[in-house]
Amino acid sequence: DKTEHVKEFVRVLGRYCVAIGVRSFAPMDNWADERTDPMLEAFARYSDVPIINLESAMHHPCQSMADMMTIRERLGLQPKRVLLTWAWHPKPLPMAVPNSFALAAVQMGHELTIAHLQSGARYGPRPKLLQSRREALPRRRPGSAATSSKARLAERQ
Repeated sequence: DKTEHVKEFVRVLGRYCVAIGVRSFAPMDNWADERTDPMLEAFARYSDVPIINLESAMHHPCQSMADMMTIRERLGLQPKRVLLTWAWHPKPLPMAVPNSFALAAVQMGHELTIAHLQSGARYGPRPKLLQSRREALPRRRPGSAATSSKARLAERQ
């Protein structure tokens, strides 16, 4: 089990640094397990120092932060209408970048629409992911941009 090796390794590595950046790619053998990011979770479980997700099967927070900074720098501070086009692929590819972009857009208060074909639903966007983020928004500071965020999925046959 790879996570057992991580247990020993991470505890030693943590003695030499103040944080650990982890970039783990799913081998795409078992998507049901890989989408839970077991390697990243193992690092987080056994580390005594903060773990920074540099990219995993489901999330790429540093990339999405850069995307949101670019939107803000180029287009201004006001929330925008953002369209994310989700294209189907014959293989199940990691969904880190589009997932994280969608989550960050909602968190930043943008009006997000995800356009995708229904035929690609097996590998398409995960509505539960957006729903969980929307449910978390009201707990944020009242009056912040994120409280007025909207997200919707636009499906087509």
